[in-house]
Amino acid sequence: MRHCGDCTTKCNTKYKTCISGTCEGYANASIRLSWDIAGDGDLLVTTPNNVTIWRNNSGPSNMTDFGQWIYVNAKRETVVFNTTTYYRPSNGTYYICFQTSNFSMYNSTTLKRSVTATVLVQSPFQAAQTNTKLFTNTTTLFEDCNESYDSFLYKFTGYFY
Repeated sequence: MRHCGDCTTKCNTKYKTCISGTCEGYANASIRLSWDIAGDGDLLVTTPNNVTIWRNNSGPSNMTDFGQWIYVNAKRETVVFNTTTYYRPSNGTYYICFQTSNFSMYNSTTLKRSVTATVLVQSPFQAAQTNTKLFTNTTTLFEDCNESYDSFLYKFTGYFY
């Protein structure tokens, strides 16, 4: 494994992805979600084939377009697409959601607080993309992601081959 610093540095080989400061696996795409305070948030990624990768459908399998959801810690989750299989991610639009439905939106003194979520999309075939959004309310629990949901964070068009 190769050290990649704070994960904004691209790993030395185009099929590695950075997770917690270390280049791991053979991923030709990674979608990293982090949030600013520890809590039970969930990353959901809906692919162009309308399958959703998340905690309850973590893959890799044909049910996740061979993407894999990875729990990193209480402030970060990642989805990677691994090229050790014959499958590459589909070209097209991906939707990214951050669900705060299980996240405590109140601190110990019951004062309302907010959560800032940041997504980083990396692929060897495109420039890195990032987006940040402030969530001030608990989001509705869905098992997929689209632009009309209160948990919607970002969409991107992926080109992987």
